[in-house]
Formats: sequence, C-alpha cells, structure tokens
Amino acid sequence: MFPVINLGPLSIPAPAFILIIGYMAGSFLLDKKAASFSMDSETIDRVLWVGTISALIGGRLSFIASSPAAFKGDILSVL
Repeated sequence: MFPVINLGPLSIPAPAFILIIGYMAGSFLLDKKAASFSMDSETIDRVLWVGTISALIGGRLSFIASSPAAFKGDILSVL
C-alpha cells in the first residue's frame, strides 16, 4: 500500500503527488528556458497542455483496449 499525503481535507497518494510535483517543476523550468529554444512561453504552455490531455486520453484508451472485460456490462463506465 502506498502512503497517502493528507493536505487538509485533500488526500493524495504519494506517487501521484510526486508526479504532480515533477510536472510542475518541469513546466516551470521549461518556461524559464523558453528563450533558449527560440519559443515564447505561450507556445510552450500550449504544448504542455496538449501533451497532458493527449497522455490522459491515450492512457484511458490503452486501459480500455487492454481490459475490455471490465466494461462489458456497462459501456458508460468507459467514460
């Protein structure tokens, strides 16, 4: 069982918390280095958002494809 970090009424599993911190640190550093990539900060933010949304959708589709039996009785649970 993974440890859970309690922040007031919010409980976050430790691996998810570490991923969130890593994502925030990476996006912060990427924003700071935007000039060295000859890109503006807005373009980098847009790329980060598109990448995050694509990863979430791709992860869900991968889960659906790898275990279709979990959704056999209730097709709306795919969402």
